[in-house]
Amino acid sequence: MSLNTAAATLRVGKSVLLQPTSLTLKGGEITAICGPNGAGKTSLLRLLSADVRPSSGGVSLNGRELSQWRAQDRAQTLAVLPQHSSLNFAFAVEDVVALGRSPHASGRQRDQQIVSAALAAVDSGHLRGRCYTDLSGGEQQRVHLARVLAQIWQPSAHGERYLLLDEPTASLDLAHQALLLDVVKGFAAEGVGVCLVVHDLNLAARCADRLLLMRAGEVVASGPPAEVLTVAAVKAVFDVDVQLLAHPQSGAPLVIQNESDKKLR
Repeated sequence: MSLNTAAATLRVGKSVLLQPTSLTLKGGEITAICGPNGAGKTSLLRLLSADVRPSSGGVSLNGRELSQWRAQDRAQTLAVLPQHSSLNFAFAVEDVVALGRSPHASGRQRDQQIVSAALAAVDSGHLRGRCYTDLSGGEQQRVHLARVLAQIWQPSAHGERYLLLDEPTASLDLAHQALLLDVVKGFAAEGVGVCLVVHDLNLAARCADRLLLMRAGEVVASGPPAEVLTVAAVKAVFDVDVQLLAHPQSGAPLVIQNESDKKLR
């Protein structure tokens, strides 16, 4: 059981957004995708989420081509938090989170229990009755995270579940970034395959079982963070000079940009 791309590419007109890419996401594992702007990270996530079809190659979910899945079955198995979630209606927070239960027929009472649990998981239970449009950017981000968690809260009848997150920490403060990592690790411990796109290499190194470095639409390096995060690889992908240390608590790679190199290129 896996969510994977097989030599998948994505082109728009003459522009190649993604070179042939093969990636396998497994239940219970956390994969982080990092790279500079325009590296192809979101394009890869869009293929994995069935937002777009590959120009060539294939994408499969639990052994079946992604394009062959019924939308409802796929939604019970695969949840996606895009980089930008547009919602301009004055919904109550609990109603926004309840949208994640739309693919299911678990009953109003059970859905309400899951909505409450998902909000609590992201430290947003106190927002339940608030109007979504009155929230700060970080609060809105946590509400949408609760929504996608509610979507795959229970095991799926269609195989392993997967959670795809595109820049989930972008609007979060440090405390809620740490909380997000705990939530992601908790879902992975329950057998959910997690893939998140992040810019922060240190955050990725702290939580990921596998790290992909991307540049110009292709995967430059892939593997455990301790193997992928080298001075040479970071230089090749981001064109910055760094030092690598071991995190004093976890031992994970700690990337420190050289002071002389902290400038826009």
